[in-house]
Amino acid sequence: MVSTTAVAAIKEWRKTNKFICHVKLTGATEGLVNFEDKPFKAYLNKKMSKRAKLNIAHGALNFIEKTFLPEALPQLYDMKAFGRSLITIPLKNGTCIDVKLLASPFQEEGELMLLMFLGDKRVYSICFSCTEDGRAWIGGIQGGKDIDNEEVKALTKELYGIRPKNLIITLLYGFLSHFNIKEIYAIDSHYHVKSD
Repeated sequence: MVSTTAVAAIKEWRKTNKFICHVKLTGATEGLVNFEDKPFKAYLNKKMSKRAKLNIAHGALNFIEKTFLPEALPQLYDMKAFGRSLITIPLKNGTCIDVKLLASPFQEEGELMLLMFLGDKRVYSICFSCTEDGRAWIGGIQGGKDIDNEEVKALTKELYGIRPKNLIITLLYGFLSHFNIKEIYAIDSHYHVKSD
């Protein structure tokens, strides 16, 4: 049975978050966890209380609604297109890395995801949640399965010696700083939702 405080918080969220409530759930958003289920699913940290999960999820969705224009939300939630393009980073050889922002398909690790692509190959991704009160939780960072170590070394040279993992973390810090996020928490691997 859901506690009355959780039910009240969900109802309050629905009243104040009109745009996100009207994002059409289609094949593009298939697999996203319903907001009401977030406190009861694995989310960010194995040791986190249901109330803390709900507060972070609520704050994260408020952040998304207040930060992005309503017309940008369908792009952000478009899983097939890997979200909304943010920046293109030129490489020495004339090609480029594309960085996109997506409503995370791995929602247990955060509501948002920064993705770094080299062509159609995912190089790195980082999942996180931001709240409107200036806090962020980094729930996961992962190298791409489409790219091997030799390609990462070559990419590092093309990035003038900057490692792709360092670059995506720097891009996340820039994103958070731009939106005045001052407190950043990273989930310890012992408490990660996918750890044993």
